[in-house]
Amino acid sequence: MVARIAFVLLCVMFFAGTSRAQMPLHKCVTNGVASYQQIPCQGKAASAPLMGGSRLTAPAAIEGTWKIDRHTIHLPAKSIDLLVQGGKFECKSCDPPFTVKADGSDQTMTGMPASDTIAVKVLDARSIEQTRKKYGRVVSVEKMTVSADWKTATLAISDHTLTLTETSTINLTRAGIGPEGSHEVSGSWKETGFADIPDSKLLFTYQVQGQMVSKSTPSGESYTASLDGSPTTSDVGSETRNLSIRAIGNNTLEETSKHNGKVVDVQTLVLAPNGKTMTITDKNLVDGTTSSMVAIKQ
Repeated sequence: MVARIAFVLLCVMFFAGTSRAQMPLHKCVTNGVASYQQIPCQGKAASAPLMGGSRLTAPAAIEGTWKIDRHTIHLPAKSIDLLVQGGKFECKSCDPPFTVKADGSDQTMTGMPASDTIAVKVLDARSIEQTRKKYGRVVSVEKMTVSADWKTATLAISDHTLTLTETSTINLTRAGIGPEGSHEVSGSWKETGFADIPDSKLLFTYQVQGQMVSKSTPSGESYTASLDGSPTTSDVGSETRNLSIRAIGNNTLEETSKHNGKVVDVQTLVLAPNGKTMTITDKNLVDGTTSSMVAIKQ
C-alpha cells in the first residue's frame, strides 16, 4: 500500500562513500555490467582510466551531506484504494492490484521486488496491520488506523533495513467510502503528509571522484555509478535495482532506475545556484505518479 512512498524516499537516501585516493579508477565491463576499481581490469574486460581525462563531471556543489526538509515533501496525488470485506484484503490502486486473505497468514506476492509475501491482520473495527517479508525476513510492518469520525487515518510504517528499524507516520484523508458492511479502512484515501519521519530517512551523502558519483544513507543503502550512463546496481532495503546516472548541464543530475529491463523511475536532482539547496523530482513510471521535495546542504 505504501510501496511508492517508501520508494520515493529511498531513492534519495542511498549511496556509499568512495575513496578519495588519487589513483585513477578503471571501468571494467563483464557480461555487460560495469564495475570500477583502482587496478587494471583482468582478462577480456574493458579497462580505461576515468580520472583526469573524463569529460563528464558531477556538479561540485553536490558533494556533502544533505537533509530533506520534510515540510517540502509533496506526495503523489493518486489515491490509495482499499477494500477489507469477507475475510479478504484488496488493494485496487497497487501495481499490480492484488487480493489476499486477511487472516494474518503469509500470502505469496508476485510482481513486487521489495517483498514476496504479505500478511494482513484485522486488529479491530478501525485498524488493520500488514507485514511484508522478503525471503522470510520482515521488511516492513504497516498499521493503518481510522479516526472515530471516519474522515482521516494514520499509517504507521516500520521499515526493517539490514542495519536498523525506521518508523514513520503518514496522515491520510478519506476521499471515498467503502461498500456497506466493509471494514472502516475500506475506500479511497489521499496522502496529506508525514506526521513523523526519522532523520535516517531524510539524510544522504554524496561523494564525487571525477566521473564517479557515490551516495550513502544512515540505514546502509548504497551505490557507486559512472556519469557515462553505465548500468550499475543499488541495494535499497530489501530491493536490488539496476540504475544509471548522467549529468545534464552544470547543475542537474538525472537518475534512471530499471526493474527486469524496464524503466520504472526517473529522478531529477537540480542544484540551486548557491549550491545550498537541491530540488528533487521523482517520476514513478509504474503508477504514473510524481513526487517532489527539497533537500538542504548540512
